[in-house]
Amino acid sequence: MTLPDRLWLMRHQLWMSLGRHEAGLPLFRMYAAITGRHVRAVGRSTDLVIEGFPRSANSFALMAFRLAQVRPVQIAHHVHGPAQIRAAIRWKIPVLLLIRDPGDAVASLLVRYPRLSPKICLENYIRFYKPLVGSRGSVVVGDFDTVTQSFPRVIHHVNRRFGTAFRLGRGDPDRVRQIFAAIDQLDRRDRHVTEVNPMTVARPSVDRERLLQAAKRALQAGAHEDLLEQAQSVYKGILDGADLEPAG
Repeated sequence: MTLPDRLWLMRHQLWMSLGRHEAGLPLFRMYAAITGRHVRAVGRSTDLVIEGFPRSANSFALMAFRLAQVRPVQIAHHVHGPAQIRAAIRWKIPVLLLIRDPGDAVASLLVRYPRLSPKICLENYIRFYKPLVGSRGSVVVGDFDTVTQSFPRVIHHVNRRFGTAFRLGRGDPDRVRQIFAAIDQLDRRDRHVTEVNPMTVARPSVDRERLLQAAKRALQAGAHEDLLEQAQSVYKGILDGADLEPAG
């Protein structure tokens, strides 16, 4: 591994580590203020937390929610750490916890960041969700398929669970196109480019699907079987008994 790769990996692991500790939240606020990146740590004035492991429809949920609202709403998002959720629960702030099957989430993350290894991704998935298994009844859990296919239903469930009055928005094809256009704009802004990269943007593409299937095959090859089983167990632990809006 080259020195730039090592430095990038150290930065990634530092980010994921800070997201596991509430003491790290002020650093995310500083990072957002300095860089302008789309990261918001929870605070006392936050109206809603939308948070999940990377590649679990974080950007889709954020943009779908924003497009649905007609007034400013303070949203905490994209920290990718359980500390964000624990703090929100303690402060009685509504939380939409996003989750995706670990095989799919990790495969997508490996496509997005080729420098990562399956081992690192699976370990971070476990470290994200395992501390939250006991808190799953205090949040609304949005699984990937329901969030991406029926997001208004998810927000309806958030309103019912927390007594909020967020607008549900629409789930028609035109609104979905608007959501993906907003995600494209976000990708261009964060990377300071004019063209969307299908390998980095958080939406489907033909090229990404080919690489996703290759990454899934690598995960299922056996070398990471134990970690994948642990991640699957944590995934089921979050879903079992969660305050969940079911798909269908």
